[in-house]
Amino acid sequence: MSASVLSESRLTRVLSETLEEAAFIFIDQGDDGLEFTRDTLVRAGISYTKDNQKIELVIVSTEAVATELAANFMGIEPDDPMARQKSLDAFAEILNIVCGALLEDAYGDEAEYEMGVPHVGILSRRDLIEEDKNMAVRLQFETEEGERLDFGFRLL
Repeated sequence: MSASVLSESRLTRVLSETLEEAAFIFIDQGDDGLEFTRDTLVRAGISYTKDNQKIELVIVSTEAVATELAANFMGIEPDDPMARQKSLDAFAEILNIVCGALLEDAYGDEAEYEMGVPHVGILSRRDLIEEDKNMAVRLQFETEEGERLDFGFRLL
């Protein structure tokens, strides 16, 4: 997917629809002043190549959001220990789903592209500031619970 089809409106729409439909998480556009509520963040990335251009989609939020994703995927309460255990996997999987939905939205289901495997890890707020320097687009959202969630991409 070339960067030109990754408009902010498309990114926002596909992320919002996917989170709602797959995980029952509702987001609104956040304002630039919204801070992360914790020092430790979860970051997932997935890269793909389309028309000789490699792009990485990135999603960043708190462990609370990742735990809620896992709980909603498994049909359990967020305070269930299993939800926290599976939170990183769930965070990577939602990005995988978003990437697929974004590719289909932009090119249809017959598009040819090479998609990587999602990777996930823990990130400090300080690391996030450094990573922001490499992002082509980073959008901020807020969950119903008041947690910040960032979504965007960078060119590789």
